[in-house]
Amino acid sequence: MAINEEQLAAVHQARNAQNRKRPLLINIDDGRLMPNVPRLGGRAEVRDNQTGRVLEPAIPPHAKYRVYMGDPKAPLEERLRILKVGMGAELAPIFDTQPAAQPFDIATASAEELVAFAQQQYGMSLSPNTPVHLLRGRVKAAAEKANDLA
Repeated sequence: MAINEEQLAAVHQARNAQNRKRPLLINIDDGRLMPNVPRLGGRAEVRDNQTGRVLEPAIPPHAKYRVYMGDPKAPLEERLRILKVGMGAELAPIFDTQPAAQPFDIATASAEELVAFAQQQYGMSLSPNTPVHLLRGRVKAAAEKANDLA
């Protein structure tokens, strides 16, 4: 079955059509509005369901454009304000200032540490005079019951 030029043009036009749900992109430098087409807004990879072969490669979104959800008739100052206020939080890096807490290791903890941990985490009162291997077993059982194993 041969494909004629009109069908080929229709396929090309559909593949490069403007996104209907989010039709506009905004330039992050100067606030210009552009149509959200695959070359600017990006497109997911298209694969053949049966063979898994890539039919159309993915197109990453352009780095200078973001999806614009505001009023398309808004003045330039308003669009720039939306960029500065609304998108500033997305672009700012987030740093975790607290060091990551290490998980409690039952295998290396002393008897006093196990007693304190069981009291703090599970509300269990254990005797520090109990042998360490029994304390470890009781803390492990409490952790399993609480579904708290790492």
